[in-house]
Amino acid sequence: MLIVLDRSGSMKEIAGGQSKWQSARQAVTSITSQFEGQLGIGLMLYPRYPDAGGCAAGTLNVPLSPNSKSDIATVLNKVVPNGDTPIAATFDSARKELNSGEHVILISQAGVAGSSSV
Repeated sequence: MLIVLDRSGSMKEIAGGQSKWQSARQAVTSITSQFEGQLGIGLMLYPRYPDAGGCAAGTLNVPLSPNSKSDIATVLNKVVPNGDTPIAATFDSARKELNSGEHVILISQAGVAGSSSV
């Protein structure tokens, strides 16, 4: 499963008493905890990280692995939401990463796609 996670500026918005980014991190932690050791999970952030922002398509931050929970947590603990929402270009990047076999792409997006059409 490749988790494709929005880290754009809109993730700073508050919803339900916390930022959308905090909610997304909690959801990813829940997923990685539940499937640790059972399912290959990877992470792709968009816009691209570690770039400071902008509208660059996401790239693979953590390769798919059944033991990726701590690597994913390490990356997410460093990230600050910033930039636009290049969702279409990121989806293309994710699809290329998963070019063989059966995979799941789980995409999180907080706002309106701002820099590329979907």
